[in-house]
Amino acid sequence: MLVFVVLGVVLLLAAVGVLGYRRGSRRGGWPGPVPAPPAPDVPQPWQALRDRVAAALPALPVGATLVVSDDGTESHLYVRYQRLGDVMTLDASGSQAWGGPWPVEPAQDERMHQLGWQRPADRRGAYDRTSDYRLDVSTGSAVGADLAATLAAHGVVALATLGGASDHDWQWEQYA
Repeated sequence: MLVFVVLGVVLLLAAVGVLGYRRGSRRGGWPGPVPAPPAPDVPQPWQALRDRVAAALPALPVGATLVVSDDGTESHLYVRYQRLGDVMTLDASGSQAWGGPWPVEPAQDERMHQLGWQRPADRRGAYDRTSDYRLDVSTGSAVGADLAATLAAHGVVALATLGGASDHDWQWEQYA
């Protein structure tokens, strides 16, 4: 009987994340949140958008999401920032090659991978089956200005890499 009680407690703790489960992690797979990769160079026409995103990220509350998209939805070209405790998850438009909404050429896919974005195929069998490119970054308890600028640069360069236009009227949506 004691064995069943202990097993039940272990399963309960695992279910709520006490035993080290982290969003984006799985046994033998991608390790989950990592320190932010170095900020990529942001082309001059994209710097105003980067600065706008960088100003918004430190104020994004835990549990909130900011979406920057070409049409106000996540059905086309977008970058989504989600603040999840001590992790900021960035998702960029998924490739049609993996069931996503956006046509992505092999060179674009390779560039996203070089920039540190995880390919959707890298997460197959994990907790989700989305078609988005993903970057899970450890943030600590707060997102400071330097980290916000780095995360903003990654998102804006992803939009540029995936074929967005710097002069587009980018739509913003924030929700909890």
